[in-house]
Amino acid sequence: DERIIFVYQGDSYFKEEKCQYWINRKKITDYELLFQDIMDCNYRIDGIAYLWPIEENASKICGEDLIFIIKAISKTSMEVEKIFVAGTFQNKLEKNYLESLIGFQRSMHMIIPNMIMKIVMLEKVYYDSEEIICSAMREYIDMSNDTICYISGKRKKLELNTLEHIDIEKRRVLEQGCYLITGGLGGIGYIVTKWLLY
Repeated sequence: DERIIFVYQGDSYFKEEKCQYWINRKKITDYELLFQDIMDCNYRIDGIAYLWPIEENASKICGEDLIFIIKAISKTSMEVEKIFVAGTFQNKLEKNYLESLIGFQRSMHMIIPNMIMKIVMLEKVYYDSEEIICSAMREYIDMSNDTICYISGKRKKLELNTLEHIDIEKRRVLEQGCYLITGGLGGIGYIVTKWLLY
């Protein structure tokens, strides 16, 4: 029995009907209430389609929504198999905002080990609304931990490149230096600390 649950933007948490909710995207408690209510209804979420970056200017999406979603999933112990993120861009700045979400994707396994996250970025100049949705849904069906970018009318899979090893003597880390690390609670901070110390 398939269920589609719609989540709309509003001022505060509100359950309109069995599968329609309103939340304030800037309140983590609204996400927690949403997931708890879904669990109380004995529903299981197989996938989350995070499509607000298609509806809005990508520069308004700073990742806070995704952080709230991930924290609420973790806090409520809800099992979610996959998160699909799709967004559009019209310029390099908007593309950079979408690319910044790749960090969440790459470190997701440290927070929720069995979850898959796919990011799809679509250049608005080359695609109309229907093509954007059709392309996004094709990518959703082919779910993987990939990052896909539709740019200049072509589909490209973004991949990490291995960096050259930096000679330890060339590092600019002071032996008695003091370094402030922000973020990285998902394990990145630990890796950076190890790199700085050794």
